[in-house]
This record gives sequence, structure tokens and C-alpha cells, in this order.
Amino acid sequence: MLITFIILLLFFGCAQKEYIQRDLRLEHGYNYLNHYRQALGMIPLHKNLTLEKAATAHAHYLAFHHTTGHTESRSKSGFSGLHAGDRAVRFGYSTYDVIENIAYGKDVSTSIDMLFATLYHRLGFMDWSIDEVGIGYDSKGITVVDMGRSLVRQACESAYARIGKVYTNICKKPLAVSRYQRAIAMNQKLNPPIIYWPTKQISVVPYAYPESPNPYRYLLEGYPITIRFNPFYFSQRPKIIVFQLKDHNGKKIRLLQQIDRTNDRMHIFSSYDFAYIPEALEWGKMYRASLIYSYRGQIRSLTWSFSTKKPTKNFIVLKKKVIKIKPNRWYELYWQPCSPTDKITTYRYYCPKNVNIKGYMKGINTIAIRIEGKPGQRVKLVLSNGKRIILQLN
Repeated sequence: MLITFIILLLFFGCAQKEYIQRDLRLEHGYNYLNHYRQALGMIPLHKNLTLEKAATAHAHYLAFHHTTGHTESRSKSGFSGLHAGDRAVRFGYSTYDVIENIAYGKDVSTSIDMLFATLYHRLGFMDWSIDEVGIGYDSKGITVVDMGRSLVRQACESAYARIGKVYTNICKKPLAVSRYQRAIAMNQKLNPPIIYWPTKQISVVPYAYPESPNPYRYLLEGYPITIRFNPFYFSQRPKIIVFQLKDHNGKKIRLLQQIDRTNDRMHIFSSYDFAYIPEALEWGKMYRASLIYSYRGQIRSLTWSFSTKKPTKNFIVLKKKVIKIKPNRWYELYWQPCSPTDKITTYRYYCPKNVNIKGYMKGINTIAIRIEGKPGQRVKLVLSNGKRIILQLN
């Protein structure tokens, strides 16, 4: 009996520790997402436990079935709703009007970084009218973020519309179009007239992350720049005259794509959304963006700066043919792309028999590698683009 009690106590202690760690990860995720919102100048997102339950259920569903995406199958175990709104309502949320983001990173914060490094998925976080959020995480590295609008939720909880124009897919009962529009406008009013990303408050990676649907024209493009005009303050679509991006030396950066509603293939952008995708940027550099636009006959301008992340201690940008490294240490080797098609997908290595190598593709154009050997020994890396690099143990 005593042994059983001790085992149960140990199990309870381990389980409790796991729950605490999970709660701390989620709490950090909420704060981290609001750190981005604060950098944008937008109102914060308040934690909603019902949305958190829906997001968590979907994260576990995706992990259990080894699948991806926003939909679930009724025939599979763990089903909690076909779409994000269905899942939210099933757990007690009052409206189907839910925005969902999903990423596959090592933790919640990394997933948020990845989503902001995309063109389309960042728009969910930059929505003018959301003000509450629930985050779900599965230990297999799946983060689900469900976002909603408290004023719409409250409208759905009150009496339903009996006459006039109504929405039938927002609440369980008909909701007056005018009431929905008022709820949306109230939060739009609380946000800035213009937002843009990235900003100087948070350093970013130099490239765009892949996403589905895929908006990119090339294999490897730079970190997207997004500008959104708030429809509460802009009654008509502004006209963009010119956008430029320059580095810290004033050198103009080549733009690979310019996207707005007129050429957005997936029809996700509104009339007030504009994006510019440069060639791959460089690590640890400052950039300056400038926009000139016209609105109601007036010429206006907008200028701001942002920076890319500084490389960590053992992060090496491969600029030389011979790179000196220390044995028995992990390094990250990054190939600065020479063109939008210069993406590294695989690599090979050649080394002496008494040298042991551990390595894997860690990220975009990035190889994580650890070499066990003696000083002076060399390893030849051959990248998928044909480039050869010599790693010399020092």
C-alpha cells in the first residue's frame, strides 16, 4: 500500500510539473503575441479560455493523426468541429466568427515568429477587429491560435434579429448586419489608422517562411513588408505612388513582388492591404522603408526602419571558402542566397575516417553541424546548389 501511494505521489508530482510547464509556455505565448501587437501599435488580445480549449483540441487532433490544416474529419477520433468556428462553438463560444493560425515550431514563441514571417498568415494577427485569443499547443510541436471578437460574441449572446438584413453564419441565430458592422467598427476605431510590419521594436529573420497557400513567385524570398490602412479612418482605397527599401548604406534593395488586392491570386488581401517582398535580406542589418501614397487628392508619406536579427555566437554566414571551427561544438551554417532560386535543400560531406559528423537542415539555407575530430582536420561540404565549403577544425 505504501509503495503504491509513493508511486502515485511521484506520478502526480510529474504530471503536475508537466502541466505547470505547459501553462508557463502558453502564458509566455500570450505575452509574446501581445508583444507583437504592441509593436504594431494595436490593442492587446485578451486570453479567452473557451478559444484556448478549441485551439488545444485541434492541436491534439493534428498531432494524433499526423496531419495538417484547419479542417477535421467527422470519422476520425478527437473530432471537435469541421472548421475553427465550429470547434469554438462546440466548446461554448457564442460565435462562429473565428480566425485561426497554425504553425509547426519547437514552441509557441517560435511558431508566432514563423507566422509573422509569412505574407498571408500574419494578416490574422494584424486584424483590426479581434481582441481575444486562445492558444493551444501539442508537445509534438503544433501551435494553434484561435482569435475572436468579444463584441461580436456578446452580440450573439443577446436577442437575435427578427427583421432587416441579417447574417446567418455568424451566430447560432440570425444577427443583424448593422449590429455586426458596429461591433467590428468599435475595435477598428481603437487601432491606429495605419500599421506596417516589420517595425524596429522586433528584429526579424532575413527571409520569408513558406506557407500554404503559397503566395511566392520564387523559391526563396526576403522577409515580406506589409502595410494595412484602417478602413475606419480611410473611407476609400489609398493609391500607392512609390515604395522603396534601402539598407543602412542607402543601397536600394530589389523588390521581387508587389502584392495588393488587384494581383493577389488567393484573394486574401482587402483593398486596404499592400505588401512588398524583397530579395533575401542579410543577417544583423538595418533597413529603411519609405512609402508615398495619395488619399483624397493629398500626397502623404510614411518612413520607418527595422532590423534583421544578429547572428548568435556559433552562427556562421558562409562567405569564405574555408571556415575555421572548433571540434565538438554545434554550429549553424547559413548560405546567403545569391538569387531568389538559390535555396539549399540538401548537402553532402566528405571527411577522413576518424572524423565523426552530426548534422541536419535546421532552417532555410541553414545547416546545423557538429564535427568530432582533431585540430587541422578538414571536412568538405557540398551544398545542393553545387557550392563547396571547407570546414577546418581549429
